[in-house]
Amino acid sequence: MNVDIVYITDPGGKRGDAPLRWSLRSLGKFASGVGRVIVCGRCPGWLSDRVVKIPVDPASEHGGKSWNILYGYLTAVEKAGIRRKFLYSSDDHYLCRPADMRRWPRYFNAGKWNGRLMSYAEYVGTYRKLPIPYHVTLFKTRDLLAEHGLSLRRACVHLDTWADPKDVRAAVEFAKEHEDRTVDGFEPTCLINAFFERRMKNAKRQPVYEPYAEDWKARCAGDCAEKIGSGSPMFSTEAGAETDPAVASWMDAFYCEPCVWEK
Repeated sequence: MNVDIVYITDPGGKRGDAPLRWSLRSLGKFASGVGRVIVCGRCPGWLSDRVVKIPVDPASEHGGKSWNILYGYLTAVEKAGIRRKFLYSSDDHYLCRPADMRRWPRYFNAGKWNGRLMSYAEYVGTYRKLPIPYHVTLFKTRDLLAEHGLSLRRACVHLDTWADPKDVRAAVEFAKEHEDRTVDGFEPTCLINAFFERRMKNAKRQPVYEPYAEDWKARCAGDCAEKIGSGSPMFSTEAGAETDPAVASWMDAFYCEPCVWEK
């Protein structure tokens, strides 16, 4: 059975269309076992009729990136009628070697934290500095999950990952019950994975390729070539890198073939 791929895009379109186009072309170039491609959020006009489009009005944003992604998951599940496990992908994630989506492992980040999430206090004690805001969201999510016996055995921090409709619904309800505990919401991938892992105790998981795990985001054209040459299954680009003419030129050349999901 082929696997649905769900993209949650920024309703405001702050990053532009290029990352989504490159990501879809990377699927066309390297992926097999792909079912429906579902785009929830901003749906550019160049998407073909092969894409299940679920437009979301920017005015309906729920109050922060994390909440928008979490509700994007739920909107995609409900409006696209997803009933089986699916893969969630950010629009700035790119495959760079052949992969069967039906056998996509549950990758975890094997870099700085060795596949687990720290608490806020543990991070400060270890590194003697305050974490960046994104990591604060991770740590808050981790602590709240731990209080409810939902600790992740291996933290899937921000890599394309499996989700299940029942876990998405459970995670949204859980988040709504604890909305007052966070500033920007929750780290959606970790939250949904916690419910998934509780049910799927034997789910296969493996670390993403070690040299790539510490910093998987490309900032310049040379970084793109390095990530692809490392043997990693996928990579991403740093926010704003797509506006660098050198990066855009390199990505356009590597992902040059139009795919079935664009007109």
